[in-house]
Amino acid sequence: MTKKQICKVAGFLLILAVCVTCLSYIFINKWTTVCYESSVPTEFYKLDENSIEVAFFGSSQVAQGISGMKLYEDYGISAYTLGTARQPMLAVYTWLKECYKTQKIKLAVLDVAELYYKSIPESRYRQAFDNMKLSWNKIQALYQHCKVLNPGSADPFFSYIFKVGKYHSRWKDLTEEDYTFYLEEQPVFRGNALYCDKVTLDINRLAYESDEPQDGVEMNSQELFYTEKFLSFCESNGIQVLLIKTPRTDWSITQHQQVEEYAQEKGVPFLDFSSMEVLNAMGIDASNDFMDTKHLNFSGAEKLSGYLGAYLKAQYELTDFRQAEDFDELNYDRYLERKEDSVLQFATDPVEYLAALKNERYEVLIQATADTAGTTPQLQEALADLQLQAKLNELNGGTYVAQIRGGVCVYEEVSGKKLTYSGWLSDGKKFTLTSSYSSEYSPSISVDFENVNYANKGINILVYDHQNNKIIDKSTIAVNAESGEVVLQKENPRRKQFF
Repeated sequence: MTKKQICKVAGFLLILAVCVTCLSYIFINKWTTVCYESSVPTEFYKLDENSIEVAFFGSSQVAQGISGMKLYEDYGISAYTLGTARQPMLAVYTWLKECYKTQKIKLAVLDVAELYYKSIPESRYRQAFDNMKLSWNKIQALYQHCKVLNPGSADPFFSYIFKVGKYHSRWKDLTEEDYTFYLEEQPVFRGNALYCDKVTLDINRLAYESDEPQDGVEMNSQELFYTEKFLSFCESNGIQVLLIKTPRTDWSITQHQQVEEYAQEKGVPFLDFSSMEVLNAMGIDASNDFMDTKHLNFSGAEKLSGYLGAYLKAQYELTDFRQAEDFDELNYDRYLERKEDSVLQFATDPVEYLAALKNERYEVLIQATADTAGTTPQLQEALADLQLQAKLNELNGGTYVAQIRGGVCVYEEVSGKKLTYSGWLSDGKKFTLTSSYSSEYSPSISVDFENVNYANKGINILVYDHQNNKIIDKSTIAVNAESGEVVLQKENPRRKQFF
């Protein structure tokens, strides 16, 4: 073969490799639910070398429940969470080794939920490994999973290495997100996804003391095997270990006792956040701090992380990175903005909600669809504070639209018939407000040619962050048909466009 032919073959192979790599990133499933598994590893690989001292490992409960930003904000602790949904211990162990290649961490914190997983779907391995860089660590782990532990696995070994082989059939399901996902900001801060979904739980279901001992509860032997390897790696490399359990309603006193005994046997501390004493010490509100029965929301994660940070600072010698020069805060300013946005997400009182709209980043679109006669004087005063002039409690079936920018009304119109108004947001996106009193009318606000639909009728409010080009919140102020009270109805679609 001549030198020219060799160059042609090499060029062809290079182009082929680039095409396969690009197609893999396009076709790969974007794990953007639960804890944004695509973003957690992607952002991890952007860390400066040796810029974190604490790493958290485990399932989505650590990705939801541990706020690295709160640890930094209150205690200067530099940490990152490498959790994915129901992450198997094989993946936990592999991520530990992958982490240690660039981050000589002092402390590894492991959530022990993995010890009790009876079976783990293939999708959880994909979520844990798909976005891990190709390395010897990854190859070894996948060989163990596909060839040794699960030789009949539905996903063969090479489908993990050449991901396009697994996902090529997704061509018919591709959306704009598949092409732009890795180019856009993803809502993961030091590995923590900031969700503001909220459910009401019974705190007694969260406290393991309320549980009765159970027979037949055992740790999964395979998960325990890789936990042992996790502990051995840490011991060999001088990494301290802390076992934790974030609160969830199905964590039992039997599991607590078994892990406590295991931790004592291994000589590592175990911190269980599911005791009534710790729940109270953290200030957990079971009606406000959980997104579902197993995961904390933004509010709960802030409380748990504040409590945990005090413990870590007292028990371990950790650097206060708030005093370190040239330290990368990892979008700390953006995190502070998210905290502001969470006020809207968690708001339940209409007056407090309206007060939170006075923010320079916010553009607010309002349209009234339905009778607003129940508007209270306090609510009307809060509307007037936004320089809205219309008396919404006097519309008597009329129609209404308004636009607020930076806490100040810039357009407002009242009419006795169907009303349509189009305008432009500060970032150039077009919007359309349509208000109709017709019972057949389905309320919606069009932003950039996409309809944002509302399930409820009343004073419909859409909040847009023009600095970050995102819809932050949509809510409806309406009169409760049964009580006659003015209520705030939240309509944020779960785990999609918002936190």
